[in-house]
Amino acid sequence: MEIHGTPQLVKTTTYPVSLAEFKKHLRITEDDENDTLEHYLSAACEQTESLLNMSLSKQTRALYFDSFPNTIYLRFGPVSEVVKLEYIAPDSTEYVEFSKDSYQRDLVSKRPRLVPMPDTSWPETRDLVNAVKVTYSCGVAPEKLNKKIKQAILLLASTWFNNREALGDKQQYELPKGYQFLITANKRWVIV
Repeated sequence: MEIHGTPQLVKTTTYPVSLAEFKKHLRITEDDENDTLEHYLSAACEQTESLLNMSLSKQTRALYFDSFPNTIYLRFGPVSEVVKLEYIAPDSTEYVEFSKDSYQRDLVSKRPRLVPMPDTSWPETRDLVNAVKVTYSCGVAPEKLNKKIKQAILLLASTWFNNREALGDKQQYELPKGYQFLITANKRWVIV
């Protein structure tokens, strides 16, 4: 049985598409809508990351579980490093770090994962919500990101910016068909 935690974004350095690139795409030169543009751009980046199940910029994420699953799958790869694996022991209320020598890291598979060393098991945890926490670094460097993905983000963000109202004279689709086409080719199919 697999137990899936939800990765929380701890920190991101940049978005894969800059505000300057987005403004150039929209042919906007003034700065009076920068806050609104940044809002649509960050929302489009988050939507795309969610659909692709991958981090589109260098990020730090934290993944929480109520107890140790047999295998810990790290979502939103590619994963470059496991920063820390922590848990709350049965007799504690604070996180303690689990030694990196006590578990195996597979960061090259399509589904990066952590498993205990052979002939061992994960330690017992206190019966608390979020008793296990994995902090990891992930993401693609902006210069290595596929141009189709960047174009998809620009297309989605500009669609949302140009069609701010849910109702209008023309039929609106939840996601533009061009966006769907660009994303489907790059989707990391992960069963969760």
